[in-house]
Amino acid sequence: MKLTWEISTKDISAIRNVYLKQKAHPVFTRRLNENILCKQITLTKESLWTNIFTCLLTTQQRSSEDSKIYLFLKDGFQPLKISSLKKVNNIEKHIRKQLKGFGGIRRNIKIPKEAHSIYHHLNETNWDLLKTIKKYCKEHRGDAIRERELANIIVNTPEFKGLGPKQSRNLIQMIGYSQFEIPIDSRITDWLNKNIDLPFILNSKGLADNEFYGFVNDAIILLCKEAKIKPCMFDAAVFSLKEKNSN
Repeated sequence: MKLTWEISTKDISAIRNVYLKQKAHPVFTRRLNENILCKQITLTKESLWTNIFTCLLTTQQRSSEDSKIYLFLKDGFQPLKISSLKKVNNIEKHIRKQLKGFGGIRRNIKIPKEAHSIYHHLNETNWDLLKTIKKYCKEHRGDAIRERELANIIVNTPEFKGLGPKQSRNLIQMIGYSQFEIPIDSRITDWLNKNIDLPFILNSKGLADNEFYGFVNDAIILLCKEAKIKPCMFDAAVFSLKEKNSN
């Protein structure tokens, strides 16, 4: 069976309208600067680890400026930096203690298990993921096929627990690499279900499958191509709809 997307003028207008409406929002301008205009991405072990941990934290919890996640990353993350973890014997127990101690963090049992698996694998492989991402950033910027390829590398690595279809895209977007692959979260699905004439209702359960996720992301790429904008900017526009308009 082969499915194809049919894009209507109404669909294109909806994409363009949200894009134009949110162009002045700080979230939008940050994304523009980091993912489109930035010519060189600087990535270290510490920054990659922080971004990975942010992905785990935001799987089921918002990260806007008035949220517990934002405050934790701002004020409580120091004990979870690589420089601190090097001195810890039991990584999982240490992370769990920090999350529970800070309070208000969901998945404070599961995140430590996921983070420990990822951290251990990164060290066991001499941070091969960092080298791979740097290579893609240097050689394949703005290449939709390569973005999908990098996301799949992350998704298909068993030790990268918690970095499924959505969070793998979230990671490569946060570091400033991706322009076409986006994290399709509830904000995006709600907006698409409401504003685009889809043949089905999008939900998180279906998007847990990486093949279906890619199918939906392809539709977003096509929509954005017709609207003459980059998918990462569409994502920023929709994301910013529920964010405070402040720097």
